[in-house]
Amino acid sequence: MREARRIRSTMILWLVVVLTAVTALPVMSFAGAKVKLNKTKAVMFIGESQTLKLKNARGKVKWTTADKRVATVSGKGEVKAKKTGRIWIRAIKKKKKYKCRVCVYRVNAVKLENQQVGLEGVINARQLGGYRTRSGKKIKKNLIFRSGELAGATDNDLARLRAYHLTRVVDLRFPGDYTDCPDRKVSGADNVLITLIKSSKDYKASAQARCQRVYSLATQNEQLAAAAQDGGCVGKNFYLNLAKSGYTSKQLKRWFNILAKQKKGDAVLFHCIYGKDRTGYVAYMTLVALGVDQKTALKDFALTNEEFGRVLSKKTSAVKAAYMKTALNYIKKKYGTTRKYLNKEVGLTDSQIEKLRAMYLE
Repeated sequence: MREARRIRSTMILWLVVVLTAVTALPVMSFAGAKVKLNKTKAVMFIGESQTLKLKNARGKVKWTTADKRVATVSGKGEVKAKKTGRIWIRAIKKKKKYKCRVCVYRVNAVKLENQQVGLEGVINARQLGGYRTRSGKKIKKNLIFRSGELAGATDNDLARLRAYHLTRVVDLRFPGDYTDCPDRKVSGADNVLITLIKSSKDYKASAQARCQRVYSLATQNEQLAAAAQDGGCVGKNFYLNLAKSGYTSKQLKRWFNILAKQKKGDAVLFHCIYGKDRTGYVAYMTLVALGVDQKTALKDFALTNEEFGRVLSKKTSAVKAAYMKTALNYIKKKYGTTRKYLNKEVGLTDSQIEKLRAMYLE
């Protein structure tokens, strides 16, 4: 009996020691953790808000801004961008200061005239350059182009594309479109087929019919108008289905691999039939991968409506940003951010993203 009591007392003592140690762990960890800001540099656009946090700090923190005209900061660390400039935001705790450099830029001006290439026989030809990214750098101009198919390209169009040192044309269409409504060849450029959407149909008959109907018209203006008229708005789940498709993700990875293999100064062009839906999805993901904010990328996506409206001389809804947002909401819910979608679903690593940014930003 005494032996049993001794064993029980020993076990209780050890249990008390273990519980005391476990309870003390969080306190010890917190006490030893380094106090620091969640970021030391922030790029913002006028009108935006970001929240700074002083990690591992107990009690009240005092926040100050070097210039309220550029950016203000609340008592909870919420920074609001007011005008262009560079300032320090400081968090003060027990007389010690922690600094974050805030750079405020103008909101990207998304205008068709800034992005247009001006090809005569190719609809919706634009370049992705000029937009400022979250790093503060801008995408280099005239290196990444998007458009409709090049089947109706004129000799002047081909000469202009050669002048941009175009070395790769990526075709997002179906194989039937690729073979039976082929692009006109740009001298010095390789053509690569990356069929963005998986389908059991070959689309040869429809490609032949479209080519005959559109490109047999007398003038380039008539051809562009016919193409714009054909390019009606897709269903509301079109972009959502692209986001859910493992096949599409693999094709996106192929596209990014091509971007990464381009030589310095060489340009690349990607297109589908009308340069708006498959091309629009790839363009959006490319802009985000390079660090462009969602608002700018969506506005660029919607420029197609202005281009088609210009060709048809009337207001059009060739694409709907709301449909793209459906896909983006799905991506946010499943992956958290578009970048994580590119990481986990497309297979684009952070190091690959940084390589692309080093190549295409200035």
